[in-house]
Amino acid sequence: MISSYSLKTMKIFPTPPFFLLSVILIGSLFISSQLFALESVTGLQSTQYVHEKGVSPRLDLELSGSSKKDISQFKPDSEFHFTSFFEPGANGDYSADIDQTAVRWKLSENVNFVVGRVHPLLENQYSDQVSPVSALGSVWVQNQSDALFPRVVGWVGVGGSYKPTVEGAPIFTAYFSPLFLPTFSSRMQLSETDAPAGGRFARLPPQNIKINDTLLPLRYDLNVGSLSEILLQPQAYFSMGWFDELHFQAIAWSAPSPNPTPDLSGKLKVTEEDAKILVEVQPRFLRENFFGFLLGADRWLVNPEIQSFYETQSKRIVFSTQIVAFKDYAFGYLHTFETAQAEVQSSGSIQTTESGIYANHLVWMSLDPYSQKKWSPSLRVERSFNPKGEGMWLRPLLTYRPEKQISLFLDAKIIAAQENNYFGAWRHLDSTSAGLRWLW
Repeated sequence: MISSYSLKTMKIFPTPPFFLLSVILIGSLFISSQLFALESVTGLQSTQYVHEKGVSPRLDLELSGSSKKDISQFKPDSEFHFTSFFEPGANGDYSADIDQTAVRWKLSENVNFVVGRVHPLLENQYSDQVSPVSALGSVWVQNQSDALFPRVVGWVGVGGSYKPTVEGAPIFTAYFSPLFLPTFSSRMQLSETDAPAGGRFARLPPQNIKINDTLLPLRYDLNVGSLSEILLQPQAYFSMGWFDELHFQAIAWSAPSPNPTPDLSGKLKVTEEDAKILVEVQPRFLRENFFGFLLGADRWLVNPEIQSFYETQSKRIVFSTQIVAFKDYAFGYLHTFETAQAEVQSSGSIQTTESGIYANHLVWMSLDPYSQKKWSPSLRVERSFNPKGEGMWLRPLLTYRPEKQISLFLDAKIIAAQENNYFGAWRHLDSTSAGLRWLW
């Protein structure tokens, strides 16, 4: 058996070279500088991994801006956000992403129109992000390049919202995207001749397989096929919701699955030097239709929320609940219920099974009671009670703000997990970090 999870979360598209990223960044800066009053955050940090010699540096750069004019009580009429990081070295990784970037128009007293890359759910919320530990966030497209801190990202397209003038009437939101971008994870290289390699947090597929008491190396041939067939897939979203002290939204959307289902076939390849199994991998992004709701409270000292969504093709129900108390304490639970017997996929002599699912009896908490103080200790804990293997990671963090624009931090990331758990692939990556962030 080969676990398919590592193959489902790999980067299907090659990471663009830094020259291309530089051109995109410079162009974005020029355009955005004409539209926004930009704000930048630069971060430098150094990390010591327990099982590695030497320290690993990292550079973070974030740019954001928005117009001052409010088009509604929720969103400005234009905004721009750019997020990136670079960690050098053989085990390092990097990412550059432009998300929550849009221009909005008020077509009438009741109708707003938006063009850009946004998450439709946020068009009617004060929040600037969707939580990856929510039911909706866990099944949406994510940027997982920073593996322990995934970001739920938006769609590139057009949409709008309609709010009737009748008091108590629901707000309707619709969004359409002609372009599909899958989930991106840590860097990985697959080769017909060399063993799989990648970034420190890459989920590498198995490197050997035992056949008739003989251990043979596994090599992978990735056949993406036509990129246009992957990218040019439409996505549609519709919601109806009420927003007051209690908020409720009924939501439906149709989109390809953010993570590919791999079609695998294997064959024995013998050369003068050795024998190996060549696994041919063809990713397929199967379309899913989602239906569900979220219900919560916004303006109380203790704000609960529940979310539940049903996937019509996979026949799964994803459920989450969370409680935010006094804005500084948050607790939650995330789980996926399988309503149909999971299928074992096979093609040729290679079989795959699912393992290490994130949304499997996940309990989490976030404590940040001194977020507005000069000295600010905080704690993040995620604990997975997966029956196939338990695991957890926790991050104690201490932040010091000598000035409003400058913050210094010291943290630790501790991972303890069994092999079959979602965190199991990273159980040897305990680390400590120190760094600074500068707002300018």
